[in-house]
Amino acid sequence: MSVTRIVLLVVWLLALAAVVFPIVHPLATAGRWLFWVLLAAHAIECLVFWPRLRAAPGSRLGHIVNTMLFGIVHVKSLPRG
Repeated sequence: MSVTRIVLLVVWLLALAAVVFPIVHPLATAGRWLFWVLLAAHAIECLVFWPRLRAAPGSRLGHIVNTMLFGIVHVKSLPRG
């Protein structure tokens, strides 16, 4: 797993923790916003790159999950065509 993917996983986990745990702190508020922004951005990426995700070999659900987690980093790893 690349360093970029590890960093993105850590960011997702911190943002998810801010949503799940009732923390009252300015960083928790920023984490909640970050979670929803990441979720929306990666959902849009799934829609935009749907033809490429669908055409890629392997599990379509796996590609969707990876795109939701890693976004363009995952899409760039897929073969073109």
